[in-house]
Amino acid sequence: MSGSGKSIGQRLVGCGVWATEASLYATSLAAVGVLQKLRRPKRRREKGLRLIVTGRFDSLNWCRAHLLPLAEAECLERIVAVVDGPTYEHEKITYRHPPAWLTRLLGRAASKAIWVAGLAARTRPDIIMGFHIVPGALTVLLVSSAIGARSVYQMTAGPVELIGGGIGTECPLSGRLAWPSPLLERLALRLVHHFDAVVVRGTGARDFLLNRRSVRAVAIIPGSIDTNRFAGDRERVYDLAYVGRLEPIKQPLQFLHVVAALCRRRPNVRAAVVGGGALDRAMRDEAARLGLDGTVEFLGHVQEVEDVLRRTKVFVLTSRSEGLSIAMAEAMAAGAVPVVADVGDLGDLVQDGRTGYLVPPGDFEAYATRCDRVLSDPDLRQRCSEAARIAAAENNAIMNVTRRWQQCLTAAVRSPTAKPSPKGPLGPPADEIAHGSTASRLYQWWLKAVPPACKRLAAKPLTLVPPRCLLGSQFSRQTYFIEHSERWTDSRIRRYQLHRLRQVLQLAGETTPFYQEMFRQVRFDPRSLADPDELRRLPTIDRQTIRRHLPRMCTINPRSDGVDMVSTGGTSGMPLHFYINSDRSSVEYAFLVASWRRAGYRLGMPLAVLRGHVVRPDADGLHHEYEPILRHHYYSSFHLSDENIGRYLDHIAGLGPCFLHVYPSSVLALARHILRCGRSAPDNIRGIIAESEIVYPDQRRMVEEVFGCRYFSCYGHTEKLVLAAECEHTGDYHVWPTYGYFELLDGAGRTVATPGQRGEIVATGFINQVVPFVRYRSGDTAEYVADRCPRCG
Repeated sequence: MSGSGKSIGQRLVGCGVWATEASLYATSLAAVGVLQKLRRPKRRREKGLRLIVTGRFDSLNWCRAHLLPLAEAECLERIVAVVDGPTYEHEKITYRHPPAWLTRLLGRAASKAIWVAGLAARTRPDIIMGFHIVPGALTVLLVSSAIGARSVYQMTAGPVELIGGGIGTECPLSGRLAWPSPLLERLALRLVHHFDAVVVRGTGARDFLLNRRSVRAVAIIPGSIDTNRFAGDRERVYDLAYVGRLEPIKQPLQFLHVVAALCRRRPNVRAAVVGGGALDRAMRDEAARLGLDGTVEFLGHVQEVEDVLRRTKVFVLTSRSEGLSIAMAEAMAAGAVPVVADVGDLGDLVQDGRTGYLVPPGDFEAYATRCDRVLSDPDLRQRCSEAARIAAAENNAIMNVTRRWQQCLTAAVRSPTAKPSPKGPLGPPADEIAHGSTASRLYQWWLKAVPPACKRLAAKPLTLVPPRCLLGSQFSRQTYFIEHSERWTDSRIRRYQLHRLRQVLQLAGETTPFYQEMFRQVRFDPRSLADPDELRRLPTIDRQTIRRHLPRMCTINPRSDGVDMVSTGGTSGMPLHFYINSDRSSVEYAFLVASWRRAGYRLGMPLAVLRGHVVRPDADGLHHEYEPILRHHYYSSFHLSDENIGRYLDHIAGLGPCFLHVYPSSVLALARHILRCGRSAPDNIRGIIAESEIVYPDQRRMVEEVFGCRYFSCYGHTEKLVLAAECEHTGDYHVWPTYGYFELLDGAGRTVATPGQRGEIVATGFINQVVPFVRYRSGDTAEYVADRCPRCG
């Protein structure tokens, strides 16, 4: 009863928080609209600017990282910081602390908001800047609109501040929502549109905002570090170190499990924990429970953190959410090799195998494997250490960060004074899967706006409706086409490919300067293409081509409706950004379902999904969410503790005949848990479908032995060029010929046609109508088997 009562209480609190936040956002939008009409900003001078900044400064190091580069910017004459935490002294910076009585009466956030408003009214600054959307940035927007100042929002934590209304943040208000709210997300995005500039930490956050067309100007500016503080080497006595707040969002308890996993691989591990917070006591208790008393040193708050980092070999970060961690950048500057969770924008600095390693969140064994690799190979550690120092200096050195601030603030005061309203609706909420026209809008309303409790009530009635009907006409048409085209002859497939290639090439040649120039140089006319093999007359392109020429490769204005910006990391670890049409997902999903049919899956069968979805705990504390339209059961792959995995397996066992849809690393964690605990795998799992990561043969064999079913894998691209599914008879991959045009080339650029020979995958996509990818070198290799499968035909 107590658990049930607590759950009801949490839901009631969540409803109250939702109403409060919705009212706050809606009222603020209305107020900003009125204020900006009454008092529009005047054009400001570009030097001698006065700035008010407010935010939560929990440590001296954090304060120094964010205020020092501002103080060094030549365009700023004076900075007034309204804070209630540690301060870093600088001649340009004046600190204002709300009085203690006001803080006790109204709380930290409200007292700082009042102090900012009062200071701004008296001093009339040129720019007001706030950290985090609630409350700092929201205060800044209202006050700057009232006095005619420019407004800057620092989205320090990344998109998590906006997604679902901020449910995944540490904010005392948003963090207590009962479920993600698409309405709050849309309101927040509309507020963001009114800022003169938005500052983010990395490319992922930037792409999130640009993709939703919700900003006037966005700049990537990380926190700064004084690289001189971290220069030089000392004897590296700590194998692993964690530096950060001991708070739930940082998941420091997972660090201890990583240490424990590493101790099972190598003796005499020595680790350090630097920082304090709400989980301090829990950390010490967990260390004792895991038998790490003599292994982990708890150093508490360390003022000169560089002394610890210069004595550390591997820096570990286990956060569930990050922007671009200052602690990680400092560790890299000190020569520690980062092994960190693949979240937020950490991948902007950490390039797998070059400057460090990115690890699936919650996969302790993967952490231990990477750490052990670095610790066991001094040459590898030295190479990664040197590359990490260089990367941190280029990205976070004070001089470089100051230059970015100079450009950002100067552009903000130069920007036009009028703030036009967004034309039409803003882009879709996070993680949208488009399903076509009216069905797409209804599906998104269902997916994002309907509370989980209502979805559960509607689950049984929806099972009576075929999923194909619920997913809309575009999905149905594409599914019919795929089923029909599977019976085509080779000549019919070639005719179709020729038709689609002509369409893609004519579109590229008529609308993009890049391809116009390419075709002119090789004297190629798309209309004269008589056979798909003639495509070899064109040169290939690669990731560097896209990076250098993206603006000249777009067929339409990328700011147009129906265009998304996406990014892919790829094997190099360097993100590739490009544009693509928003309606692609219904086509993609139809091909995926057709691929999964080879494993025995049928649309409408329950699918247990562990693929990086953010899943909140339900009333029973289980990280599970049910999507009744697709019959998908989502489980959190970020919470793969033994206890959670056991509960996932118990829940999956009650689904009836189902399939697992997983990352290879996720299902590997489940299999290892089953072996470790000596339990049986659920016998209702009919197959495992793994995507997005490399599948290793030994891991495949182990998973198949544990679960007693086939393990199928698919190969695809974010670029939407190639999709291949594993054959149910031979284990070879079948490439969909109607998805894109596939080539396999050797090192000399010749077509690979000898069984057993390997080549690079080169492809021309049929789906992307915004940025045509023509003869794109993927960087991935495959082995040629045959033109046709001996079993499937």
